[in-house]
Amino acid sequence: MKNLILLLTILLISGRAFSQEKEWDIVTGLGLPDCLHIGVNKSMNKKSTLGGSIGYFPDYSNIFQLTAEHQLKLKYSKKFPDMPTWYFAQRLTYMYEDNLDYVWHNIYLTPSMGKHFNFNDRFGLNVDLGVVMVLMEKTYAKLECYDEIIPFLPSLRIQFFYRI
Repeated sequence: MKNLILLLTILLISGRAFSQEKEWDIVTGLGLPDCLHIGVNKSMNKKSTLGGSIGYFPDYSNIFQLTAEHQLKLKYSKKFPDMPTWYFAQRLTYMYEDNLDYVWHNIYLTPSMGKHFNFNDRFGLNVDLGVVMVLMEKTYAKLECYDEIIPFLPSLRIQFFYRI
């Protein structure tokens, strides 16, 4: 957790040093496969955003995920003209799980459609729906246990953002 706070602090300070505009978003939320996560997004131009997050699942097992994301902004708000309202997102997620039965390494691709609900010019809520596609799965069984692979799952993410 200390490393996560240090990483976010470095990203925010470097973002402030290189940009005078409100182009960085701090995000936090809950989703599948994003788990409970925190991250940052950077507006690259009027149509594109890059971001990343780190998350975990508060459960009995050890679950950890890293996600890289690209958003293509499709429509902008009339009330807040610098804030997008609709987007198409592509996320690549690495997930690690270690429980009593197995160690599991997965890589997911998650295309999704989403909507920004802008409460003001800095704060809002993102909601997106998509499909989780398994690109790679490696399972190392500690005991004799075999799981059936499901290649597609629905994806839902709810995320708060604060623009700095």
